[in-house]
Amino acid sequence: MENHSPTIDSSHEPSPLLNFVCATLADIKEVAGRMVNFVAAGQRCFALYGDVGAGKTTFTKYFIQHLNPDTVDVTSPTFSLVQIYKMSNGLPDLWHADCYRLKSQNEIEELGLEDAFSSSIVIIEWPNIIEKFLPRNTVKIYITTRPDNTRNIKIAAPAMEFL
Repeated sequence: MENHSPTIDSSHEPSPLLNFVCATLADIKEVAGRMVNFVAAGQRCFALYGDVGAGKTTFTKYFIQHLNPDTVDVTSPTFSLVQIYKMSNGLPDLWHADCYRLKSQNEIEELGLEDAFSSSIVIIEWPNIIEKFLPRNTVKIYITTRPDNTRNIKIAAPAMEFL
């Protein structure tokens, strides 16, 4: 069995994005694990961008499991809009939101996300419609599928030294 790890593609310099090329699920899990360092540094909002099937929910599952290994079942909140997970080690709850079905920016109030931004860890799939409400220090994660079925994961964050 070949040992894979995500490779960093620095060909996009001087872009502020850090770019990982992930060939396996284990690679995606490793990148998600690196994102936990942002939580340890106090950054609590993560916005996931990508087409249907790009791997946003898979990335989120691994991210949540790195924060609380006892969390087994992580599903897309496409229909419920928000799932709340208890975290371990004294971390606040994690809100996993999916804004795909939102019709207007006003619906963010109904979800309670604005309150969650100040008291919880928040990871949002399909954040486009609520972008103007995202905290200034939101870590933005862009996931795309490449023609060879690998994934590009690009990360834009206020402070990249945590990775």
